[in-house]
Amino acid sequence: MSSPLWDAGALVSRDAFLLVSWCGFSIATICVIGRIATRLSVFKCLALDDYFVLLGWSSSLAFSVVWHFFSANTYAAISQMVGKTPFNDTYLSLMYDYTRSQTGMIICQTLGLWFIKYSFLFFFRKMGHQIRHQKILWWTVAVYVSIGLAISISVPPWRCHTNLKKNLANIALKCGTPEIARFTMNTLRVQAAMDITSDAAILSIPLTILWQVRISMRRKLALAGIFALILFIVLCVILRVVIVEKTAVGSYMDVTWLYLWHKIELDVAIIVACLASFRALYTSQRNQSLPTYALNATPRSNDYTPPGNRSWGASVQSGTTVISSLSPSKVHVKKDFLVSVRDAADSS
Repeated sequence: MSSPLWDAGALVSRDAFLLVSWCGFSIATICVIGRIATRLSVFKCLALDDYFVLLGWSSSLAFSVVWHFFSANTYAAISQMVGKTPFNDTYLSLMYDYTRSQTGMIICQTLGLWFIKYSFLFFFRKMGHQIRHQKILWWTVAVYVSIGLAISISVPPWRCHTNLKKNLANIALKCGTPEIARFTMNTLRVQAAMDITSDAAILSIPLTILWQVRISMRRKLALAGIFALILFIVLCVILRVVIVEKTAVGSYMDVTWLYLWHKIELDVAIIVACLASFRALYTSQRNQSLPTYALNATPRSNDYTPPGNRSWGASVQSGTTVISSLSPSKVHVKKDFLVSVRDAADSS
């Protein structure tokens, strides 16, 4: 009896997959280099969010390398599975490489994507870590993102990826059933749900601060647009699920489409993480030469900082929330906080 995938085959050619994989990685690499170079130029050191970006970039590299070396056997195994070519004595060995490549790509994509989420998380932590309700929000989101990682890494059918050398024939029979195919499709939906909701949770951190600060509406919209770059990652998740489900034959999905969109999502996430940080880094660099600054904050008439102490003092209006800088490398949001002339002098 022929496979229900007889007319499906692999919808993405190996050459096309490799082209997209390495092009996406190359663009992501350029963005990472730009981010790191800017960070070192401005602050002379890397922050925790930069290291998470580098971990995400390393995961993308590992994904591309795994696919580059295992994809030939993966396509050969798919060809035999769907009936395009007859079964022969190479099938088990092809299935071994096919399953190993799936294992590697699932791990690389999941960890890489969550590394980028943690990068955003720690990048946004600097904005409101001195405000109590923002600290509570940040920790709540951090816990939720960590739970999302645990769920996403645990839901795949790992029983189909373990003890391959001993039980490969049995695994190939048990894991090629419609039940496993449906389970895998449901896994994809669960991972997409955790992906989207965790991105929305992370995005809530800067947006809750953004609408409290005393800056012009035009600048608020500009900053909101930068933060909303995360929505491009969400769009990739939605496209991945929709395309994989639309191209599936019954409960069987085409894994080439699935892993292609996994790779696209990971590279887009890395690029967005770098682009979202460029404005903040540029703003810090631009303001290094200024004695003190706030984003269009309106000080009270009796707030005064002596000229000699302006590099560290900051006058802010009590009862409001403004963004100010206590050092060129950090941006703080303070609420109900006054710096007196004496405090500013002491801090210098």
